[in-house]
Amino acid sequence: MNFKKHHLALIVAASITSPISLAAGFQVTNHSASGLGHANAGDAVIADNASAIANNPAAIMLFDSASLSVGANGVVPSTDVTDVKLNGALELDDAEDVTNSSTVPYLYYIHPVNEQFSVGASIYSDFGTSVEYSDEFNDQYYLSPAINAGLYAGTTKIWSLNYAATAGYRINDAISLGGSVKALNGGGTFERGTTIDFEGSGWTYGWDLGVVYELSPQHRFGLSYKSAMDLDVQDTTDSTFTSNGYTFGIDYLEISLPSIAEFSGYHGVTENLAVHYSIMHIGWSGFEELNFKLDSEVLPEYTSTYGWDDSWRYSLGTTYQASTALALRAGISYDESPIPEDKRIFSIVDSNRIWYSTGATWAFNEQSSIDFGLSYIVGEEVDIEEAIYIDALGSDVTLSGTAKTTAWLAGLQFNYNF
Repeated sequence: MNFKKHHLALIVAASITSPISLAAGFQVTNHSASGLGHANAGDAVIADNASAIANNPAAIMLFDSASLSVGANGVVPSTDVTDVKLNGALELDDAEDVTNSSTVPYLYYIHPVNEQFSVGASIYSDFGTSVEYSDEFNDQYYLSPAINAGLYAGTTKIWSLNYAATAGYRINDAISLGGSVKALNGGGTFERGTTIDFEGSGWTYGWDLGVVYELSPQHRFGLSYKSAMDLDVQDTTDSTFTSNGYTFGIDYLEISLPSIAEFSGYHGVTENLAVHYSIMHIGWSGFEELNFKLDSEVLPEYTSTYGWDDSWRYSLGTTYQASTALALRAGISYDESPIPEDKRIFSIVDSNRIWYSTGATWAFNEQSSIDFGLSYIVGEEVDIEEAIYIDALGSDVTLSGTAKTTAWLAGLQFNYNF
């Protein structure tokens, strides 16, 4: 049974609170305060602190001493949906601030064993989103209270955390290889009108591979690949799916998380100035549908089809060593939405977006330093028209509107070299 466009904004962000992704789709790219300061440009090879292993496991071979990085990035988004109409005629109240503020923590550790071999461990996230429309907005209806805006908007809150173990090996002075194995714990809450009421959590496993090529200490390249993962989110609160007056229990939800490939470069232009860049490919075409597995032989599953495309992210940044103690950063990034115009939805308000970033590092001494990063994100204004088939009417009912997202991200991070 396939119902049109009921949507779970899957997620996944390393946070105790409900996290939000400000990258396109529901990807989280803000793995560190230092990376936030240059729009994540060069993250797969820049290796200015231990957070490098989040983007490329081979980057641990660029460290000659044990290194620890711990911190958190705060996200303050603003998403407004205006000019909202139900079935093309009924004008609804606007929805303001439907995306939630959150905090995304992380921790990384790198330990060189010898000149050719290093190990590491990390806790972070690659995905995440949190969208919550008000009850007043969700309760607005067309013809019947059962045909309401909550069927399209509702509430989506999901969390997750990656636990990764990493090993790297230096083949020669130029080439290093690395790999990670990771366990992802994820879950969340999904509500859509009177149709879906789901909450659950689950585990899945994946891997990362990477390579670093060093032309010289001042010129290097990094290439990494993160595997796609399938996550079964097990019900924890007697979740239900309702259709045609019948209610079914939901046992679990199947979700496919996309692969991520990244190429980065780093170039020391002068003794104090470096430029770095990244090109990232996200395999969103693997995110085809969501399958809710029901505890009924009559109706074994409910499927929602998405039809997203693969997407790209482009970043350019610079680092300037102003003094022995102070490094300054800046960057810009263009983030491509994976959602085609005719597939846009209210539960994941997504668009192409640009990141403007700046940041700094202050070194207290040779062992310890702090990073600060700040980004401002501007999303394109997009029109959304989402249709759901209503059995009682025997036809589609559409919700349409115009959405705009902006956000501030700020990060603070502590680094220590042993």
